[in-house]
Parts: sequence; structure tokens; C-alpha cells
Amino acid sequence: MIGMPAKRLDSPDKVNGKAEFGIDVKMSGLKFAAIAISPAFGGKVKSVNEAASLAVRGVRQVVRIDNAVAVIADHTWAAKKGLQAAQIQWDSGPNATLTTDDIFRQLEEGSNQSGSVARNQGDADGSLANATQRFDVTYRLPFLAHAAMEPMNCTVHLRKDSCELWLGTQAPTLTQ
Repeated sequence: MIGMPAKRLDSPDKVNGKAEFGIDVKMSGLKFAAIAISPAFGGKVKSVNEAASLAVRGVRQVVRIDNAVAVIADHTWAAKKGLQAAQIQWDSGPNATLTTDDIFRQLEEGSNQSGSVARNQGDADGSLANATQRFDVTYRLPFLAHAAMEPMNCTVHLRKDSCELWLGTQAPTLTQ
């Protein structure tokens, strides 16, 4: 297998629309949710206008947790309108003013601390000291969200004795 071309067996179905993803699953009684998560890591919900959200036709429930609000409705449009009507106010918490420069500074400070040695082989310090030419370069990119390109989605079928999920995830064990 090493060095041999590997055929992508999933590509044709993805291209022609036959592949089924979590967002494609439809079932009787399906409800839809729109979710807002704190824009700052460590932030919390300060206030939610649940009454305004519930006044939107089709909205069934507003779910509030520490750092997010979900509006559950009969269809996507009602969920989105209900979330907008919720007029969520955020307490951005300890990272309210955190910048990319702050993150770079923290990383640089951390890199100057001694760490664990997994393997010690050769003489890197000696080689660098005796090098005829040396380049020191730092590459930096701004902090960016590691976010999916597709609409984030998940379909759940909840029963008395089980729960089945359809979703795109890189961490299925965390989903469990």
C-alpha cells in the first residue's frame, strides 16, 4: 500500500449528492435549533430575552447553559429568528480583552521555560555554535478559529432506551 495511489471511494457520492450527512437526515417530529456561543473563551451568558424568543411563531423552547443559548423550533427559520429575538448579552469574562499579541507573548514565555526531554541525541548546541551560516526565523499567523466550512449541525433521535446521532466530528468519543 505504501507508495500506491489510494482511490477515494467516497468522492463520487459526495460530488453527485448521494452521500448523506447529519444535516440531510429528516424524520417525523424533527425540531431545529439555532445556537449562539460566547464570542470569548471563558465567557458566559449575562442575559437572554426568553419571552421575546418564545413569542416567535414556531419557537418551542429556549435552552440556556453557562456559555451558550439554543432556541429550539419547528423549522430552521423560526429557530434563527427566535435566537435573534433573544437579544443575548454576554459577560466576556477573563478573556474579554485577549489579543493575538497576548497569545504570542504567552507562547513565547512558555517556550523559554524548560520542558521535558523525550530524547537527547547529538549536540545541537555545538552544531549551531559551529555553523558557518545560521537562520533564525519566526513565522506568525493571527489566531484563527479552527472551524468547519459547512454549517455546523447534528441530528439526534432520542428514544426511551437509546440516542442516535448523525454529525460531522473529529472527536466521536467526546461526543459520546
